[in-house]
Amino acid sequence: MRTWIAALFIFAAGSSTLAQEVPPALLVVNQGEAKAITLRQVKVQLKVEGLLAETRTTMTFCNPFSRVLEGTLHFPLPDGATVSGYAIDVGTTLVDGVIVEKEKGQVVFEKEVRKGVDPGLIEWTKGNNFKTRIYPIPANGCRTVAVSYVASLNGNNNGLSFSVPLNYKDNLEKFALDIRVAGLKNRPKVTWPGPGGIQLAEKNGGFYAEASMQNRPLFGQLVLNLTEPEVATTIVEKSPNDETHLFVRDVVAADPNLAPDGGTKAPARVTVLWDVSGSRGQNAHAKELELLTAYFARFAGNSIAVDLVPFSNSVKTAVKVTVAGGNTDALFARIRALTYDGGTQMAAITPEAKAGVPDLYLLFSDGLSNFGSADAKGFLVPVYGFSSDVTLNSIYLTWLTQHTGGDFFNLNQIPSDKAALAIGGAKLALMAVYAKDGRIDQVYPQPGQPIHDQLILTGKLLTPTATVVVEIGVGGKISKRTEYVLARDNGLEGNLLARFWAQQRVNHLAVFPEQNHKALLEIGKKYGLVTPATSLIVLERLEQYVEHEIRPPASLKQMRADYDQQIAARAEQQKSVEEQKLEHILDLWKQRVEWWNTKFKHSAHVKGEGGEEESNAQLRRPGGAAGATMAMPSEPAPMMEPAAPPAASSAAMDKDDSAGPRERRAASPAKTSAAGNDEGAPGNPNPTIELKPWSPDTPYLKALEDAAAASRFAVYLQQKKTYGTSPAFFLDCADFFANVKDKELALQVLSNIAELEIDSAPLLRVLAHRLHQLGHMDLAVMIFEDVLRLRPEEPQSYRDLALVLADQENYPRAMQLLSHVVMNQWARFDEIETIALMELNRIIPKAKAKGIEDIPIDPRLIKLLDLDIRISLSWDADLTDIDLWVIEPSGERAYYGHNRTTIGGLVSRDFTQGYGPEEYVIKTAMPGQYVVKTNFFGSSAQSLTGAVTLQLELFTNYGRPNEKRQSITIRLTQAKETFTVGTLKF
Repeated sequence: MRTWIAALFIFAAGSSTLAQEVPPALLVVNQGEAKAITLRQVKVQLKVEGLLAETRTTMTFCNPFSRVLEGTLHFPLPDGATVSGYAIDVGTTLVDGVIVEKEKGQVVFEKEVRKGVDPGLIEWTKGNNFKTRIYPIPANGCRTVAVSYVASLNGNNNGLSFSVPLNYKDNLEKFALDIRVAGLKNRPKVTWPGPGGIQLAEKNGGFYAEASMQNRPLFGQLVLNLTEPEVATTIVEKSPNDETHLFVRDVVAADPNLAPDGGTKAPARVTVLWDVSGSRGQNAHAKELELLTAYFARFAGNSIAVDLVPFSNSVKTAVKVTVAGGNTDALFARIRALTYDGGTQMAAITPEAKAGVPDLYLLFSDGLSNFGSADAKGFLVPVYGFSSDVTLNSIYLTWLTQHTGGDFFNLNQIPSDKAALAIGGAKLALMAVYAKDGRIDQVYPQPGQPIHDQLILTGKLLTPTATVVVEIGVGGKISKRTEYVLARDNGLEGNLLARFWAQQRVNHLAVFPEQNHKALLEIGKKYGLVTPATSLIVLERLEQYVEHEIRPPASLKQMRADYDQQIAARAEQQKSVEEQKLEHILDLWKQRVEWWNTKFKHSAHVKGEGGEEESNAQLRRPGGAAGATMAMPSEPAPMMEPAAPPAASSAAMDKDDSAGPRERRAASPAKTSAAGNDEGAPGNPNPTIELKPWSPDTPYLKALEDAAAASRFAVYLQQKKTYGTSPAFFLDCADFFANVKDKELALQVLSNIAELEIDSAPLLRVLAHRLHQLGHMDLAVMIFEDVLRLRPEEPQSYRDLALVLADQENYPRAMQLLSHVVMNQWARFDEIETIALMELNRIIPKAKAKGIEDIPIDPRLIKLLDLDIRISLSWDADLTDIDLWVIEPSGERAYYGHNRTTIGGLVSRDFTQGYGPEEYVIKTAMPGQYVVKTNFFGSSAQSLTGAVTLQLELFTNYGRPNEKRQSITIRLTQAKETFTVGTLKF
């Protein structure tokens, strides 16, 4: 899996084979198409201390567009590395990021973006992948971002090396290079693709060099070769927080007595698990095929049965091939004929109980599980994993393979022929690490882990000195025991090794990030690292830091002192708001119950306010033309006066475009003597919902419709080459295959949406809603769980998940999630609590019928408000305004500007800044036809977005035993666009 909106940004790698032909790119989206803004200047700073290197890359990107944008930069790091430094420009100064809990970082970033100020945020996504979000990138202006990380040098018998890919195919206005080397006796050799050579000069007991160039491209690698035999095998470092860390590096593969036996016995049967997810189709797989060639060549005198098992979102039909005499032609022909499509579900490779057990598994995948469960298990023999993908989850693949007795090999770092020799048989492994005298703690890697070219250990030294004993061996037998003497007094001063140790602990914990959230949060905060639980954020002004209670970075000394003073004063003034919140909710709920208890007159036809005859001008937002992007008024808009107000109509409420929660109450409608349903009484027993088929006029759908049944998938794959970067393409094609009753293929096509961008909450919301509509409840829950993890600051994340869980009859958690929506503060979504209460009260009787008595809400808020009709609308785009319109049988239009109708229709508060939900409800429906429409009013999002995906649900007899529901997904692409969803006849 990898992203569609981001080129991969490679900062550095431990081997020259990791250089990629992908330049760093800060991307925005223009009408659904990824656009890289210009990279103008780059500065690379490389600091080597002994056996560790810290790389800092500073880049200046310039926006060629005429509007302010938000940009996203995705990038992978080498195995075992994580981001340890981040800064962006505020004015003319690069300001360091501050470590915050990941959830808090998301909340603060989104809030500050909506204010139009300058936050920057860098987050861990999955595996070795990170993402930074920057706002604003000024129209025709520039922003500068810097990212740092720490890694160990790569070593073998010939010494040590370190490389930094320099992949800048377009002209750079300026490139600067700064190298600092300490802790080495001999002068390293440096090569790079720029003009002239680089010679390191001696300075302050170390070596340094600087280089620069202008107005030219730069493509290749910066490589440091350290070929000196005097390189120390141990380092001790005293960090500023009074901790002492140790580092041990030794070359172990040089001793022939330590070589693994390589599994000299030929296997009779091998299962090849081959990841055919959509993004893997972009990989040529040359190194993976080289690995297979080298492996089977070891057994040229044997005939081996091979089961080739392709998988993406599910396991595909296996193919049986025989490899005889080391000839892989037939196997490679089958591999080259595979088609790559769908998301990745690692749990899909779990062996079936009835399947025969091979001698071993060879797994080829990036390990990035994005669709369903990642919990692959049940392997009774070793799994050996391999990947030549740049974007991968090496942490998970290493754990999975080593847990089975196998191993994982990144073929970008380890030659294929060498990795092939390590397959099967006993392997060289770390047996034990302990202190013969003195004390050490938290040493990584832990015993049992395989060793390849070199042994690298890091841990904490708890005493002034210690003699560390390291035992390594093969097949459970100790082959070599080595002692390393460590002394605190001989240590360096700094925190480079401390961060490296912390990175190794993060990697150990990140295999199961949810279970280890607390520990990841603690270590991320203590050592300033980006982890699955922490992020780095940059803010602009003191008041931002104070508002969000984030202490400014140490580099801003005066601002930090001012912050401490203000926070101390603020703590004394803070008061609890829980009681106020409950009173607010009780007031909102009282209004809804009063509306529900009111009986309304059913009038034959209504003209004037909200009526069908209204001109478009009457539907305009205050202060702007219809369809124009809304302005943020400084004063509340005036109340709309009805042209001819019906006697029972309430005063209409104007659109509230303010950013903060502001209570808007319509006058309670007057009661009439018209008859209506009693509380809980069934409505029309046979209402009907007729949804208008939403069929976009697209070339790819026409091609599919014209294709013969047997060639449809081939046509889809051909069209994917042109349209495969668009979520709309996969939604439409999935619907097509579902309509022709090919449900398995429809699910595979739909799963591609998870491949488009790593951890994109809007895309995952669309995917999960569609899965819910198609009846894939378990998958929908998994995806919505991911959305909740990514966007816990948004009430929609809790509500969406709760509604699917309720459909699965998981009532306790569903009620807890909806109660969370009701009882928490949502600055942009005031009155979403009422909608959540309607839905919670629909669940409560079902929960009680199952014997569940623990209802997690104040008893005063419990009352089922059943309805003849309920229509709800939500959408996937933030800072975007979509309106729900309903034309009632009377001709009266219910919408945001006329939210109470004569016959009792009610439209909920209008959410102008994204997502919804908005709802239309009526307790006692007037017989006749209800026409449902949606309108894309406008967007103030700071990215160039494409289509907005809408989810609508239409209920009849809501909350009653005879309830019926239908759902539909549609897309609107332009402001002012209106779509008639369908009709509901009651």
